[in-house]
Amino acid sequence: MRSNLPGRTDLALAVLLELWKAHGQRLQRDQLAERVGATPGSLAQVMPFLVAEGWVQPERGGGYRLADPDARVVDVYRVVEGRAVHTACVPPAADPAACHCRLVEDVAPA
Repeated sequence: MRSNLPGRTDLALAVLLELWKAHGQRLQRDQLAERVGATPGSLAQVMPFLVAEGWVQPERGGGYRLADPDARVVDVYRVVEGRAVHTACVPPAADPAACHCRLVEDVAPA
């Protein structure tokens, strides 16, 4: 795993990253699965979400291309997991006046 996020969200983020690294080139499903260390069946669980949001463009003849490189982690989480993200501010012990989103703190070490 690449993060502390749930598996489907982690996979969706890995897919977006690999498509971004492809610099606009199409990646076939099997190619993409290999690059993210998943099975094509696992990809089938997240690709519909990424396509529906307009982040990924399916290509005629198979494969995918990044359509929108500006997807935010919190948006990917909300779409893929289908639930609200806990966004209450949590003050860090060192600076109680500062406010940090719990999701950002969970993702920061990744």
